[in-house]
Amino acid sequence: MTDPDQFSVAVVAACPFPTCQGSQVLVKQSAEALARAGHEVHLLCYHFGEDIPLETSGRLTIHRIAYPFRYRKYRAGPSFQKPLLDAQLTRLLLKTISRCGIQVVHAHNYEALLVGLTARRIRGTPVVFHSHNAISDELGSFFSSGWARGLAQRLARFIDRTVPRCADHVIAINDDLLRFFREQGVGEERLSCLPPAIELEDWSGRPPPRGSSAAAALAHLDRWLDGETTVALYAGNLDAYQNLPLLFRAFARVREGLPGARLVVVSRSAPSPYQSLAADLDISDAVLFVDHTSFELARQVFGRCRVALLPRISWCGFPIKLLNYMAAGLPVVASRGSAKIVRHGVTGLVVEDGDEEGFAAAMSRLLADPGGAADQGAAGRRLVETEHAWDAHTARMTEIYRRLITS
Repeated sequence: MTDPDQFSVAVVAACPFPTCQGSQVLVKQSAEALARAGHEVHLLCYHFGEDIPLETSGRLTIHRIAYPFRYRKYRAGPSFQKPLLDAQLTRLLLKTISRCGIQVVHAHNYEALLVGLTARRIRGTPVVFHSHNAISDELGSFFSSGWARGLAQRLARFIDRTVPRCADHVIAINDDLLRFFREQGVGEERLSCLPPAIELEDWSGRPPPRGSSAAAALAHLDRWLDGETTVALYAGNLDAYQNLPLLFRAFARVREGLPGARLVVVSRSAPSPYQSLAADLDISDAVLFVDHTSFELARQVFGRCRVALLPRISWCGFPIKLLNYMAAGLPVVASRGSAKIVRHGVTGLVVEDGDEEGFAAAMSRLLADPGGAADQGAAGRRLVETEHAWDAHTARMTEIYRRLITS
């Protein structure tokens, strides 16, 4: 490379790729943005992913591990096979560093950081840790038994205290996470806050082609809605940390005052636990689960809704669905812990964590006021256009790379 501010970067994602899940969307768009900025990007990931188009120009190359055993788990969380997968990813990273002249490793999340640190020990390549959350806030939620959850939480706290400090630089995606890593002992000179950006073109595309499964799902949604416009939306996985029981109970309250209200849930996760909850709450007829098979389908579903919902109370992450909601022009009802960039009364409504009655009241307020909801949705769209564009994001990442590589 002739430009002194363009580097050869290995982006490491210890997960299936690409997928429609929030973390993978952030990995995808950040890698594409780095390539557009002139960096030579090598993205290393697991051996499978969804059929999602990638901007694989001459500056972005995808490298997948070779894995001989059957493993197709898209859901986040622990697995007995993960150590084997990550060992293969480490082997692939070492080869890529040697063959492609990698100057810096950009590791997304904790598993990728461990892969990068192992490679650094052998090759000496500096590692940037791009943290999407604190592992102590999430790991325990993947276990149902008390003893396993307690053990996982103790392990996660130890990892948070020790592993990020080993990175050459740490990127936190919000101010709360920045303060957390500072408290864990990460030095100020090795710490940056860089909220996610979004590719707005993803929310301005055409409807799915006729005859496709996405088009059939959309036609089914339209028949089910039957002209109803008082529609709330949740999009994302259905894991425990998303706090969905509160959402469903709040929606049941909404139906008492707005009998025609509908709730659309767009997710790749198996819906059966929440179908049962909807039945228990006597709202099954007002809830539709849509399988998230493509961004084209998601765009169209979002366009049929009036308000988007974010009940998650986790303090440490930055839900990518929040950017998606706002890019689609939807006002957001959000629990305070995950509200992040929601400006109360301007781009949506913020509710105290765990306040079921308040969440229902905020939902009802926006559903019953189409003009006010549209104004707040438009304000949210303007916010992400001006403050969450990729150009500024990649410029800051480039500066981090430059400091590490030239120091």
